[in-house]
Amino acid sequence: MGWTGPLGDGSTPYAVKGSFPGHYVPQIVVSGSNGTRLVAVKLIPAEESDDYVRQLAG
Repeated sequence: MGWTGPLGDGSTPYAVKGSFPGHYVPQIVVSGSNGTRLVAVKLIPAEESDDYVRQLAG
C-alpha cells in the first residue's frame, strides 16, 4: 500500500522495514514493450540508503 502526490485529509505517513534474501549483481536487464536495456547497479549499504535518497531529492 502507498500513495503518490501530496498527503490529504485522512492520510498518515508510514514506514516499512524489512529485508529479503538476495545478492548483489553489477548489472540487471530491464525489458519492456519499448525495448530491453542493461542497467548498471550501484551498491548502497542499507544503513546509508536514507541519506542517499535524501541527497538525490536535493
